[in-house]
Amino acid sequence: MKDEDKQILRYLIKREIKHIKETTQEIVFPEFDIARSAEEYNHKLKEILEKLK
Repeated sequence: MKDEDKQILRYLIKREIKHIKETTQEIVFPEFDIARSAEEYNHKLKEILEKLK
């Protein structure tokens, strides 16, 4: 994978993580475990980010 591609992926993943954090703070549905699944998703994205370094 080219460095340019890695940079683009890093940017997109960071933007996605930020978006998830903003949206889950606005939405609170105790009946759905949205916040927890968003945290898990964030964690996975961060793992991918680490692999791209």
